[in-house]
Formats: sequence, structure tokens, C-alpha cells
Amino acid sequence: MTIEKILQANQELLELLEIIRSFQLPDCWLCAGCIRNYIWDYLSDNK
Repeated sequence: MTIEKILQANQELLELLEIIRSFQLPDCWLCAGCIRNYIWDYLSDNK
């Protein structure tokens, strides 16, 4: 499974990204640790 597919399976993360996008800020970031931890947990079977 690709990283993109793994992230698309997380509805809460997708909702958070949509909220961030809706702010239409010139510069806004989601902490990379959020994504890294989710991928790590997924691959480690700690979902």
C-alpha cells in the first residue's frame, strides 16, 4: 500500500487537512510528526 493510500484511509486526518485548506492562509503547516506517527503506527500494526 502506498503512503497516499494509507493517509486516505484516515478520515480524521483528511478532515483536518480540509480544515487547514479552508483557512486559505498563505503559509500553514500540519506538523510532520502527525503524519509520520500515523504511518509508523500503521506499518507497525498499532492502529
